[in-house]
Amino acid sequence: MLELDGPTDALLAAAERLDGMLETPDGLVARIVAPTDAGIVLWQLWQTAEARARNAEDAAHAEALRASGLLGLVTGRRARAFEGAVLQLFG
Repeated sequence: MLELDGPTDALLAAAERLDGMLETPDGLVARIVAPTDAGIVLWQLWQTAEARARNAEDAAHAEALRASGLLGLVTGRRARAFEGAVLQLFG
C-alpha cells in the first residue's frame, strides 16, 4: 500500500497515464487507486514479495514513473507491505 500526498486530481491523472505506459507486471494480481483527502492511495496485491521487488527494481518502471509526471506531483508518501496477508475470494 502506497499513500501519495499531493493534488488529488493531478495524481489520479498521472496514475492513469502510468497505467497506459506499462503492461501489467508479472505477478501483479490486482491494483486499486483511490482518492484520499491528502492525495491518493495505491494498493497492489502481488503473488509474491519477489514479484513486487522485481517490479520495483525494473528500469522501465522507474522511467515510466518519471515520464508520467507522477513523481513530480508527490509532496509526501508512506509505504507499507503486509507480509502474510490472506486473499479470500467470494462469489
